Amino acid sequence: MKRCSATHCRAPVAKGQLFCGAHWAQVPERTRRAIHGAWRARDTQAYAEAFDAARNAIDLADGTFEDVMAPPPSRWIVPQHLGAAR
Repeated sequence: MKRCSATHCRAPVAKGQLFCGAHWAQVPERTRRAIHGAWRARDTQAYAEAFDAARNAIDLADGTFEDVMAPPPSRWIVPQHLGAAR
């Protein structure tokens, strides 16, 4: 049995579905249309982008979104010549 593709969900889903019903409902309609259109067009790049957008929308709604591109503030490096804020 296939599982929901939401980050922290393991609910079973039917063949051909990406997310469980609860998580699919959190995906904006525009993103849903982008997923379907990319799938029909066999556009793998557009499909991957739409899938990522859907998963991010779900994570934002669930409060589990983590921007992996941004380092946490505690890891920011201040150049020594700039010194610490006073």
